[in-house]
Amino acid sequence: MKKNIGIDIGGTKVLMGVVDEQGTVHAEKKIAMEPAKPPKEMIGEIARALKKMLEDAGIRLGEIGFIGAGVPGTTNTKTGIVEYCPNISWVDVPAGEYFRQALGREVLLSQDSWLAALGESLFGAGKNYDSIACITLGTGIGCGLIYDRKIFGGGLGTAGELGHTVFVPGGRDCPCGRQGCLERYSSGTGILLEAKERYPDAFSGVKRTEDVFELAYGGNEPAKEVIADCVDKLAFGIAALVNLVAPQAVVISGGLCVHEELVVAPLEREVYRQGYVAWTRKKQFRILPAELGSRAPMIGASALYRGI
Repeated sequence: MKKNIGIDIGGTKVLMGVVDEQGTVHAEKKIAMEPAKPPKEMIGEIARALKKMLEDAGIRLGEIGFIGAGVPGTTNTKTGIVEYCPNISWVDVPAGEYFRQALGREVLLSQDSWLAALGESLFGAGKNYDSIACITLGTGIGCGLIYDRKIFGGGLGTAGELGHTVFVPGGRDCPCGRQGCLERYSSGTGILLEAKERYPDAFSGVKRTEDVFELAYGGNEPAKEVIADCVDKLAFGIAALVNLVAPQAVVISGGLCVHEELVVAPLEREVYRQGYVAWTRKKQFRILPAELGSRAPMIGASALYRGI
């Protein structure tokens, strides 16, 4: 069976793996991501780590059918240029050319949230649906759209920016430069901010979003209230997304998808309450927890040729 390589370039780490056409990972390697390094130098390090991974697995580069890579920002797959990726300080970086120089092979690039969606569509929670949205809830909110098993990027190549949709005009500052973006209210970061703003005394010693969830599971009413309110806000955004582009299902990935009781189940109920009756009355739409975990962008990257 043909083997491919997927590379997931994140803000703090790079995960790469050898993946077959069924989505099975045969080898993988993780290295630190250093955004302070020039992009060409960092891609050179990724290439060296990739070759070492193959050497350790006893696989020759010539045996690899395809190589795909994802980055946490806007990327032009056709040109190989990472257009805007503030998390790693890459703007208009010709990453495809740098990979070609380092590996002697073509590497196709895309946005990591789009690749997570593709991975879940082909091999994970979305495999029984032709059209899905995959929403990643972590430090921020990422979103990828899949239609007819293909990535939908839109005419501007920026589709799916749900997290950077302004939800509260003049609200909290967002790293993107705007104010009031949805991810400042309904991501892991947003939940922690909401807890500290609403109940500064009760949450003064809390430093992690997971601490808020632990308190909620223990029966802490302020923690339960904060999480429920943030989920309601997210449901508003998802209901609007479904009204506009009508995916059959939304897959929830990222660190918060493990909270079935406090996030996934109430989210589906609230989306049905807020959505347009033309689709809510049919009871066909689903919200599902992701199945591929943190490997989703890497696995999706290995199959990018199937999603474009």
